[in-house]
Amino acid sequence: MDQVVVDVLDAVERQDWSTVRLLLHPYLHWTQDGVVVRGRTKITADRP
Repeated sequence: MDQVVVDVLDAVERQDWSTVRLLLHPYLHWTQDGVVVRGRTKITADRP
C-alpha cells in the first residue's frame, strides 16, 4: 500500500480531518447513490 494511503487511513482513524484534507487530492470526487460530490473540502465538509 502506498504511504499516502497509509497516512490518510491513519488520519481518518485519529479523526484528524485537517490532515485528511491536506492529503486528499483537491479535485477528488465521490459518487454514492447517484449523487456526486466534488472537491476534498466538500467531501469532508461535515467534519470539524
